[in-house]
Amino acid sequence: PGAGKTIIPLYITTKINYGGSNVFVAGASQIIALYYGITLLAISAVPNAMIVAANTQMKGTSNPDLGPTLATTIDNVAMNLYNTVATEISGNAANDNTIE
Repeated sequence: PGAGKTIIPLYITTKINYGGSNVFVAGASQIIALYYGITLLAISAVPNAMIVAANTQMKGTSNPDLGPTLATTIDNVAMNLYNTVATEISGNAANDNTIE
């Protein structure tokens, strides 16, 4: 975002679009979380139950809590979504599920 600037999310909406053929496969601990660069922000953008559900679901989260955070951790840092477990989220062989 530029020197001296920080992106602070006020509201996050995620949606899993279930295509109808088969669901994603993910271990019980796998989530998709929001990070500043490589530092975890205390928010699960997509919980495990949404990833493996056999229906379209939406989740909204408002005012994520940064807690006490060093300014250098979030100053001029991109926001990223990461799978928190090294195992790939897979299983949608029909390629008809999407994440928004």
